[in-house]
Amino acid sequence: MLYWRPADIRAMEQAALTGGPQQDGERDALLIRTLYVGALRVSEALAMRPGDVGPGAMLQVHRGKGGKPRPLGITPGLADGLLAFAHRRRLQDRDRLFPVSRSTAWRMVRRAAQLAGCWREGARPHLLRHSGAIERLRQHGNPRALQLHLGHNTLDMTMRYLTTLQVEDAVAINQAVDPEALEITPRS
Repeated sequence: MLYWRPADIRAMEQAALTGGPQQDGERDALLIRTLYVGALRVSEALAMRPGDVGPGAMLQVHRGKGGKPRPLGITPGLADGLLAFAHRRRLQDRDRLFPVSRSTAWRMVRRAAQLAGCWREGARPHLLRHSGAIERLRQHGNPRALQLHLGHNTLDMTMRYLTTLQVEDAVAINQAVDPEALEITPRS
């Protein structure tokens, strides 16, 4: 499975910020970060409004696939970044954070990846969702939590991401679990 590593994402964000005068670099970099960190579909990110970002770094996704809304935990840094961006742009709660078309979003991501030197044939903005999902699996190894985060109906759909984990990833995940720390309560 094709994906971008965290270093690629950072390089793409930097390239978007410095990509040229006709680009809105701050917006483009924030969209890239939002797609990756939130592991969002492009349509979900483009429908986001400042009022969707709530306390505790919670994001309410209203226009998920199949029209299913879902709450989504994002990083405090991303939540703060989205709200600060909305404030600087004087956006109201109901205004779109990223008022661009899908084709513009595709061009933004492609340009940033090309400038960063990490463009891969066949890549598209949805690859940011896959890359974010893969990184989540690497860090916590919980496919059920990932399923809920991504809004997948079945665990089978989410399990496709497991094929990208390497032996080193599995070792790190298993080392993070300490069975001796589990408290065993005797049955009465």
